Amino acid sequence: MILLPICGFGMILVLFWKKKVEKRLFFLVLCGNLLGLALTVQEGLAGKRQEVTALERGGYGEIPEEVELEVETEDGERTGITIQIPGRQYSAEEVQKLLSEKLMELDRLILGENRSLSHIEYDLDLPSSFSDSPVTVEWSTDLPSVLNWDGTVGEAAGYAGTEVCLEGILSLQDQTEDYRRTLVVYPSPDSDNLKARLKKKTEQINEGNKSISFDLPAEINGRKITWYQKQEQTGRLCQFCPLLREGWPSSQQTEKRSRSC
Repeated sequence: MILLPICGFGMILVLFWKKKVEKRLFFLVLCGNLLGLALTVQEGLAGKRQEVTALERGGYGEIPEEVELEVETEDGERTGITIQIPGRQYSAEEVQKLLSEKLMELDRLILGENRSLSHIEYDLDLPSSFSDSPVTVEWSTDLPSVLNWDGTVGEAAGYAGTEVCLEGILSLQDQTEDYRRTLVVYPSPDSDNLKARLKKKTEQINEGNKSISFDLPAEINGRKITWYQKQEQTGRLCQFCPLLREGWPSSQQTEKRSRSC
């Protein structure tokens, strides 16, 4: 569009240079071209407008998108406005289906390395979201010291097993579903974990203890424990060395006597 006034002005300029166009006509065409050029530039800066009656939403679960629009009334008044366009929404039936699908999968998804929900020894895998679904989950337990909300097995699990109520609230849009299971949590069989618990409990019972006695815990996770201290054997061997040295000459003397006989 901007090339048309430029080309027209160029043709008039050539004719004027060859003295085939009068000055009055030249300046008239010049003013017209400048006006057309200014209008063209103004439209280009304002951007190309396209009449719309509806806008396309974003994908499911996407954050609202801000769109700048211009409104013009029938009498020519114009105003700019910014509107937020939310993402697409699932129908009530679709939401219920997605929630039910994840509700049925959770028993398998959360197990991790454990054999069953009635024998939990290792940390659970408690997802807060899913890669293949818009459903989200918030977790909680009634005994965080035994099983934390993030699925980690705590130090307070009893040797015979401790029952813990695990609850997950599945959410999508404005609908929710409850996931509740009663689990039996046992102490972790990891020896390093046992060592860490023993050290921590030993520090706890001796906190503030200024006496000569350093106390050792008598139980851990409901199990009675007995402590043993390894005895150094070097001292005892050294105690026998003088006896060996004392006995060595007598044995030599006995041997000499037997030879003389």
